[in-house]
This record gives sequence, structure tokens and C-alpha cells, in this order.
Amino acid sequence: MAGSKLQQEETASRWQWMLFVVVVPSLFAAFFLLLIAKAAGIDAVKAKQWVDSVPFVAEWFDWKKKEKTLANTIETQQQTIKRQNQTIAKQKK
Repeated sequence: MAGSKLQQEETASRWQWMLFVVVVPSLFAAFFLLLIAKAAGIDAVKAKQWVDSVPFVAEWFDWKKKEKTLANTIETQQQTIKRQNQTIAKQKK
């Protein structure tokens, strides 16, 4: 019983550490970076266009291609599930 409680506290402390040491500072850094960029007059649209022109970075953010791939994957998986359900129904009879 005591070991379980200690293990739960360790798990919670790991999540708290991750939250306070990684997530919160990252959010603050992103906020201040955006604030400084806005004050400096950096245009987000021009930055996006610049990022799109960089070869490897543009591939990372090819959202439409990823959406299409994911839609195809979902459709394939749904068809597989349907076939498996039909097989299960036949085996139950």
C-alpha cells in the first residue's frame, strides 16, 4: 500500500516537473517571442511565405498532403473494421 502511494507521488512529481520546468517556460517564451516580434514589426504572413519557400521546412508543414493521407488511412481502417465485424458475425452464427 505504501509503495503504491509512493509510486503515485513519483508519477505526479514527474508530471509536475514536466509542467513547471518545460511547459510553462515554453509558453512564456513563445508569448514573449510573439510580443517582441509584433513590437519589431515582423509580419506573420511574410514569415509564413518565407518558411514555405524553404525546401525542407515546407515539407514539414504540407498540411493538405497530410490531411489527404490521414483521410485515406481512416477510410482504409474503417473498411478493415467493417470486414472484421462481418467475419466475427459469421463466426458467431
